[in-house]
Amino acid sequence: MTIPKIIHRLFPGWCQANYFDAIAGGRILIIWNPAVIDLHLEDISPQVIHCRITNKSSQLSFYISFTYGLYTVVNRKSMWEKFLELGRPWSMPWIILGDFNCVKSLAEKQLGVPPTWYELKDFAYCCLAVGLHDAQTTGCYNTWYSNSDSNPIWCKLDRVLRNNDWLEAGLHCTTHFNPPGCLSDHSPARAKEADLALQNAQTHLESSPGDVAVRDSLGDLRKEATFLAEAERHFYYQKAKFHFLKHRNTKFFHDMVKRNTARNSILAITKADGSIITSILDIAQEFVDFYTSLLGTEDQTRPVDDGVFHWGPCSLRSLPRIFVGQSHRQRAVMDFFRSRRMLRQLNHTIIALVPKSEHSPSVADYRPISCCNVIYKVITKIIADRLSPALGQLIDSSQAAFVGGRNITDNIFLAQEMVRQYSRKRISPRCTINVDLRKAFDSVSWAFLSRARRSDVADPIPPLYGVFSRLIKRNTSNSDFNFHLKCEKLKITHLLFADDLMLFSRGDLPSIHILMECLQEFREVSGLAVNTAKSNIFTAGIQDDILDEVLAMTEFARGHIPVRYLGIPLAAQRLSVTDYSPLVDQIAGFVEKIHHLCRAFLWNSKRAPVAWEEICHPKEEGGLGIQHIQSWNVVLLARVLWNIHRKADTLWAKWVNEVYLRGASLWDWQPKKGGSPLLRRLAVIRDRIITNFSSTDATIQHMAEWTDSKGLVTSKACEYFRPKLPRQPWKASIWKAFILPKYSFILWLGLRERLATQTNLPSYMRTHPTPCALIVRNRPNIYSLNAPSVPMFGRISDSGLASPDVCQPFSVQ
Repeated sequence: MTIPKIIHRLFPGWCQANYFDAIAGGRILIIWNPAVIDLHLEDISPQVIHCRITNKSSQLSFYISFTYGLYTVVNRKSMWEKFLELGRPWSMPWIILGDFNCVKSLAEKQLGVPPTWYELKDFAYCCLAVGLHDAQTTGCYNTWYSNSDSNPIWCKLDRVLRNNDWLEAGLHCTTHFNPPGCLSDHSPARAKEADLALQNAQTHLESSPGDVAVRDSLGDLRKEATFLAEAERHFYYQKAKFHFLKHRNTKFFHDMVKRNTARNSILAITKADGSIITSILDIAQEFVDFYTSLLGTEDQTRPVDDGVFHWGPCSLRSLPRIFVGQSHRQRAVMDFFRSRRMLRQLNHTIIALVPKSEHSPSVADYRPISCCNVIYKVITKIIADRLSPALGQLIDSSQAAFVGGRNITDNIFLAQEMVRQYSRKRISPRCTINVDLRKAFDSVSWAFLSRARRSDVADPIPPLYGVFSRLIKRNTSNSDFNFHLKCEKLKITHLLFADDLMLFSRGDLPSIHILMECLQEFREVSGLAVNTAKSNIFTAGIQDDILDEVLAMTEFARGHIPVRYLGIPLAAQRLSVTDYSPLVDQIAGFVEKIHHLCRAFLWNSKRAPVAWEEICHPKEEGGLGIQHIQSWNVVLLARVLWNIHRKADTLWAKWVNEVYLRGASLWDWQPKKGGSPLLRRLAVIRDRIITNFSSTDATIQHMAEWTDSKGLVTSKACEYFRPKLPRQPWKASIWKAFILPKYSFILWLGLRERLATQTNLPSYMRTHPTPCALIVRNRPNIYSLNAPSVPMFGRISDSGLASPDVCQPFSVQ
């Protein structure tokens, strides 16, 4: 039975379009109801069918492209070129849907060989050049499955894209992907288009011109209108989430608001029974019911030991009472510090639902976040600023997050040193446990939070992990506990960054048992349990029979190195290219994305007339002031060296000075041949910096000049390491606040002799001999518009266009 007959039987009166005649087997079949819409085929190619649709009832028109990408990168290039061709001629709502046969990012492919940047760049560039964004989706995130038990692969190959004009027109599109079925390995998509959003009703006030009262109130009305316009601008600034205010209420500004609104809308939710709800009221009620049942119940817990809050020399009650509210201009803030009570209305917050992943189909896949009001944030900021000098004493050194002077790289470096040499056979027994804790709002005991914060001074430590640090410090003081290799002097038992936890000990049963008792005690007092399915234990040098007992006691799966920690792969020996390729491709892809964004913004996808290296110079040197990435990377490595030199109060700096330097100077120390690869790499950077400054003393002196109370200032150091060009005298003349940026940019191109007019002018003059009034005959190319340096301006001012070198194309009437 032919395709038209099948469509006639299933959909009587409907029309169809395809490309089956040109391609055996066909790829794209379009069917539509002519009673509802008019569909006109605009362009047909092997991978894309481009149409124009008009709704007969609303007369709304938009473009829609149906695509089926080919299987190789080379064959798909014609598809991307077709999208670039279709996206440039007109400005109209446009939507693209179908099987692209490729992913857009690393996160869109699960299992199998990760995609390379070579496979991703064409898709990314096409979306940036044309302005395409993913439409909101529900249902199945990965739309393709390999149907292989031995090599299962999940990918997002099917998608719906929309352009900026779609959002500007007020259109919305919801896409639902069903799970891949038995007849196809793809998820069928159902896109539902909503009607054009209703415009807000305009209010108009008519007043009599002769009314004296109205005339007298014009001043107040003008002030009020100005105030409300400014308030509206700040309102949309917050909605746009843009970090500068120069755009004000422009078209670009409102496009950002519309894009964020469409992206942040929750249009459908999958219930526990598998049914899908799309009503706004039903979705809201589903969230209320879910969190009422989750947060409205109490877990069985026992009181936390008072000694936990006062363990060690930095107990809370031993701290000075320095946290006292000072004066503030706002009466509302002052009232809080005077009365120590907060008005109930100020304590109200908006609960924002943040998706845990890019595709969140159910209620449990959203994380509730409190959005506090401005007064609440001001009070919090004042308290945080007053607490910051003491946070280093209050928060354990193993926790690197949210403390000034500590960095995520400190934990990554130290974790890498811990697992190094785990692949060797004849080494001392050691153990590392990567613990996954369930999120606080899923299982926390709220009575515990109240108990944890009960103190003479407010405890700024996140109570969950602050208490855990005290628990493990108390329990590991037991004589039965043995520390991990090279950890005893610094008493290192765990590393914390936000909610990422790693535990370390010697690989024996008593030590591991103490760590498990800490986790269990923490579970009993806080209600925060360990997720055994996502936790792993890494061991080395442990006998097989003892290892079996350890695995049975912990109930953790045995992990294998390399392992990812805080997004970075950790390895027992030097990492291979395969281990780092996903991370390198991700970084390279991100840098390439930034490059494409800047290039598209500056040159509109055309050939760049100015090299990127020249752009990355300050405006004083003829550039655009964009950061030089290579110099910035060297400065960041130099900051690591400087922290080690000044023995910063971080666990990583203490570790290097205690384990490797052992009292020696960092600038004279030489790494051993089989030593830490990380320290050897830092030594190479150190030698390069010393070479630049000629001597060690000069290096220390210059780096000290770049340092303030918080450490090395990267902006000062970047100024030294970046490549430099001669200063240009015209910087102050073109980059003015009262000059539109567009005109400043054109003037900047002209001063660099990169205007297309200057390039094409000689050939134009050969074919069109009529000279221009502003071109000096002996200088057909204007290389500078600095008036004192160009003879043209002097001749015009002196003789009023009477100079023999200047032509007169017009006459004054």
